[in-house]
Amino acid sequence: MPNSEKLAKLLTSLRSNHSSMSANEYYRSLEKLANQKRQEHEIDEDSRMSLSLMRKVYRKEGVRIDTAPRRLKKVRAAYFCDDGDYSVLISPHLPNEPKLFSLGHELKHHLVDQDLMIIYCFDVTSQSDRVEIGAEIFAAEFIFPASQFIQCSNEIGISQGNCSAEDVCRLKEEHKIPLSYQAICKRLYILKIVPRGHFDKIQFTKVHETIYGEPLYKRINRHRKRKRVLH
Repeated sequence: MPNSEKLAKLLTSLRSNHSSMSANEYYRSLEKLANQKRQEHEIDEDSRMSLSLMRKVYRKEGVRIDTAPRRLKKVRAAYFCDDGDYSVLISPHLPNEPKLFSLGHELKHHLVDQDLMIIYCFDVTSQSDRVEIGAEIFAAEFIFPASQFIQCSNEIGISQGNCSAEDVCRLKEEHKIPLSYQAICKRLYILKIVPRGHFDKIQFTKVHETIYGEPLYKRINRHRKRKRVLH
């Protein structure tokens, strides 16, 4: 378990002094917070982050997860803080990995940004403000810490300037990393393993299929369509 006094001090600093921090200090502090929160919730390196585990974290943090009745336009999730009532509204029908990442993203807002009261989260780009970029950094670290990511990358043979699209697919598949390809590429960019934007034009699902074959659900769907045509 982390030192509760140190954790409280870090949270206080992030909540009250973040505007005086440099962007680099702010992001490094959020990575530290993510790791301390993993310790607090007893999530060790052998524990693979999942939606059920994230929901357990939310219950302990006192945050309710609500599913929107219909898809939210351009928004994956939103955080609400209303007089001690804390909740996250999540867009329905999100695949598991984007949903997991969105919940990690909103957890950062709950821990650090309650003064903003309501936060609607759009897709984060390099032009986004650092509150949102910081939430992405926190989520990636909370779900799959950089230390584990680097270790897994080394085992695949990935090194600075030496990382192909096939390597990224192997990294995700063989180490069961619960992050989307987009999130994995962002981590590779942050770690300066490849230049930012290096994989922007890569369709990783196609690369994955060339290595591991067509996924079962596609074969089943094709078979069902064929049966409908025959009948």
